[in-house]
Amino acid sequence: MIQSISSMFPIEGKYSEDLLSIGEHAIKGQNQVEQRAEVPYQSDFEPYVNKEISFNKQYNTLYEMRLKEMRSLLGDVVKQKWGDDVEVLKEIRLLQPNTECVIIGTTYKELSLFKSILNDKSSSAFNPQLIGTQFLPKSSLQATLSQENDPVVLEDSTTRVLLKGLQAPMVTGVVGAFRGMMNASGDFEVSDTCFLHDSVKPTACASSASSPKAPRLCCVSGLGIGETIPLPCHLLFEFLAAQTGFVEDAKLSARIVRVVLVGNSVAMPRLPFQRIRQDSKEIARTLQCVENLDLLLARLLPTTPLTVVPGASDPTPILVPQQPLHASLLQRSVAFSSLERAPNPYAATVAGKRVLMTAGQNVQDVLRQIAPAVSATEAMALTLQWGTLARGAELSVAGIPYDTTDPFIVRQLPDVYVVGNQAALEVERRVIGGKEVVLIALPAFSATGEAALVNLETLEVEPIRFEVEGAEKKEMEVEEKEEEEVVIDEDIANEDAE
Repeated sequence: MIQSISSMFPIEGKYSEDLLSIGEHAIKGQNQVEQRAEVPYQSDFEPYVNKEISFNKQYNTLYEMRLKEMRSLLGDVVKQKWGDDVEVLKEIRLLQPNTECVIIGTTYKELSLFKSILNDKSSSAFNPQLIGTQFLPKSSLQATLSQENDPVVLEDSTTRVLLKGLQAPMVTGVVGAFRGMMNASGDFEVSDTCFLHDSVKPTACASSASSPKAPRLCCVSGLGIGETIPLPCHLLFEFLAAQTGFVEDAKLSARIVRVVLVGNSVAMPRLPFQRIRQDSKEIARTLQCVENLDLLLARLLPTTPLTVVPGASDPTPILVPQQPLHASLLQRSVAFSSLERAPNPYAATVAGKRVLMTAGQNVQDVLRQIAPAVSATEAMALTLQWGTLARGAELSVAGIPYDTTDPFIVRQLPDVYVVGNQAALEVERRVIGGKEVVLIALPAFSATGEAALVNLETLEVEPIRFEVEGAEKKEMEVEEKEEEEVVIDEDIANEDAE
């Protein structure tokens, strides 16, 4: 028996009749094989949603709040690791030469390759209208900012001290406890370190034992939908909607309980930090990109819960935490109750598993500050170990200057940590702070055609790939574009008739 779409997800709005027709067709195709699985779901991203945003404060308020909150959390961790044999100073200014102790503060790393506006202001090429773009490395936003010997200092509200002998990879904005002693030069010789979730080690692969109908969570990043919808995107959504025509594919897609788009779903005609020209053609191209995303989502939402997490190229402010896409951008999709517009970062509990996701800016920021280079999963593990999901400052990840709380503190470790828009698919299991965590670095789908299915029983990751070769791909993309133009013309005609 075919289940009615209106009984699954209520829809409303001016596109409701068209959506009902599309949805009934999608459900009919799916019901011919198997009903989609359902599992308990709870969103946990409220701390990342900004009800009031104020820029009356400087960024030092964020670091002060982070240090205050983290100092209290670090107390028990330090005692567990080092016991009561070493004194923990309340302030860095209380340091005494040649006396072993523990100091707690916020790190600051000098980035020797970062181009400073103060250094370049006298240049004849200086243009104040381009602040935010010309002082980033010209090669790309992924260019390394650090070298191996860049100094790291530790500071609190009283003073700062240079850290010597620090072996662990480090970036700016991390609160940690450092054991050692101050030498005759006034520098602090580090003998050991301690962070909020301190112990990190690899772990063996999970057992493959799971039920044949184990629920899956589908994670996709970097769809990169532009003025046309790429064919691999069509293939992906046909698979997710159980419309490929293959029974085995339909059975697998029926096990997918939720799809999460992890950032950069839209290929905006600009780079992060780049000024947008108020050009009518460019605005039209941007609107077309968003319109195509809306059309694509509306095909899947009749049968599948879907969460949209914004990224650097999506039409929402780039300040982290990035806020959910505005409902007016997705006029068809918001008619479905199965659509969830989430912030970046995103957290939820799916089938009893805690999931944490970001669109990738936080990990890219870490990778740019560490030399020699580390893998994406290594950088992900560091953010959890430090207990700081993102620096959220003004250097290379634009953030909001919080002054009452720090939403980026990782108080509870996830079971699955996903970061989108990375160079390649990486999957690793690690024990962090005594808890096993699955780390998944997702590549951009627009570049690789890859997505990931997470088995919510075993937490194993199954990569899926969609690609089309040569002239066939180009021909089919042209056909799809023509079909989209017809749909858009019909929508305009319907609006005029109303």
